[in-house]
Amino acid sequence: MKINITQAQGRVPVAVMAPEGYLDGSNYQELIDAGRKLRDAGATAIVLDLSSVGFVSSAGLLAIHSIGLLLRGKQPPDPEYGWGAFHAMANDPGAASNLRLAGPGPLVTQTLKKVGYDAYFEIYPDVASAVAAF
Repeated sequence: MKINITQAQGRVPVAVMAPEGYLDGSNYQELIDAGRKLRDAGATAIVLDLSSVGFVSSAGLLAIHSIGLLLRGKQPPDPEYGWGAFHAMANDPGAASNLRLAGPGPLVTQTLKKVGYDAYFEIYPDVASAVAAF
């Protein structure tokens, strides 16, 4: 999976992660690792640009949740824990503190809404509006 990383300026510096393709079990760990690297480098605000993501699986949802946890100073659930990792997501739904989602297409939006992520993550139509929200 290709993940473009750029910087933007809201009221605070914002890292923008823009993955391309499907976000699924074959690559979700790459997204978590990229989020961890940004956090370790000092990023405190991240916009996840989903405009080039055509599909998000349950593993992709875990990756999004994990980045939110990392930004809150928590460790994400170990994906090797299987379904336990998904139960952990349900037990800590407020993982979104400094993570904004931007530009999801119709299928991705439908998935995010179906699992209730629209209640926990702020979702914006584009990166500019997501950055401006910080």
